[in-house]
Amino acid sequence: MRTAFWKSWSTVFERHSCASESCQNRRGRLSSGAEGGRKLKTEVRKQFSVFLVNEPGTLAGLTSLLGERGVNIFALTLTGGIDHGYVRMVVDNHELARRLLNQAAYVFFEKDVVLVILPNRAGALATVSRLWFDNGINIEYVYCAGSPDVAEGLVVFGVDQVEKAAALAAAAELE
Repeated sequence: MRTAFWKSWSTVFERHSCASESCQNRRGRLSSGAEGGRKLKTEVRKQFSVFLVNEPGTLAGLTSLLGERGVNIFALTLTGGIDHGYVRMVVDNHELARRLLNQAAYVFFEKDVVLVILPNRAGALATVSRLWFDNGINIEYVYCAGSPDVAEGLVVFGVDQVEKAAALAAAAELE
C-alpha cells in the first residue's frame, strides 16, 4: 500500500516537473554562469520552535517579550493544534532571544535552517526546490511571504542537509 502511494506521487511529480525546455523558458531557471545570472543570497541561521498553549494572547506575549527587548523577528510561522501550537521563527539576535525564552520558561528548541532571498517571480521557488531534489536534499518544510509589489522575498527552508543545501543555493545563479 505504501509503495503504491509513493509511486503515485512520483508520477505526479514527474508529470508536473519542469524538465522540458519550453517549461524552463517560462519559469525561473538556473544559469550556467556564462550568461551572467544573479547569485542567490543564502545564509544558514538558527530557527526557534517555541511551543505555545492555543489560547488568546500567547502569541502576543511571546512577540512582546522579544520586541520590548529589541529582538526583531524577520520570519515567522504559527502552526496550531487542538490544545497547543508552535511558532517557528528566525530573529536578528539569536543569543538574546534564547536568553529571554529561557528566562520566561518557554519550551523551545533550535534548528539550523537555510535562508534564501529569491526573486518574486513565477518559478523561482520551483527552481531551488528542483536543484535540491536533483542533489538528494529533502525539504521538510518551508515558509515565506512577500507583497506582490516587492522584487524579492526571504524564504526559510528546513532541510535534511543544511550545509549542502546552503552551498548549492549560494553557488546557483538564476537567470
